Amino acid sequence: MKVDSILVNTPVSSPLHPQANLPLLKGYLAANGFRSKIIDTNILFFHWFLGEKDFRLTMEETYDNPLKILSFYSRIEKELFDNNKEYDGLDVGIRYLSNKYNRINFDHVIASLEDKTSNPFIDFYNELIEQRFKDTGIKIVGIAIFLNRERQKEGPF
Repeated sequence: MKVDSILVNTPVSSPLHPQANLPLLKGYLAANGFRSKIIDTNILFFHWFLGEKDFRLTMEETYDNPLKILSFYSRIEKELFDNNKEYDGLDVGIRYLSNKYNRINFDHVIASLEDKTSNPFIDFYNELIEQRFKDTGIKIVGIAIFLNRERQKEGPF
C-alpha cells in the first residue's frame, strides 16, 4: 500500500507502554483521505540497542508468578547498564536517557549530533533511514517529540 506520510515516535519512552499520539493522528489523517504509516522508533531503538537478546515474558509466566516481572525489568535494566558502557557518558534506562551533553545548551546539542562515541542515535537513525525511508518516495515525515518528566536528567534528548 502506498502511503502519503510516515509518522515516527522517538525514543526514549517506556518500551512497555506504547504511546497513543501517532495512532490517533493516523486515524485523523485517514478520516481526511491521507494514508500514513507509523514507525515506533522507541521500541526499535531498544531492540537495536539491546541486540539479539531474548526478552520475552509470557502472560502465563506472569499469572503463575507475578513477581517474575520484577526480575524481567531488572534483567533489561542490567543489559541497558552494560550496553551504556560502550558510549561515553551515556545512561539509557527503560524510561530515561541522558548523555554527557547539556540538552539546554545549543552548542552541546549540535556537538552531540556528531559525536558517535556518546550518541548511539547517530548509527541507529542512519540504519533506520537506510532500511525504512530510503527509496520510499515519502515526502512527509512527522516526528513526535516529547519530554518524559518522570525522570529528567541532563542530556540533549
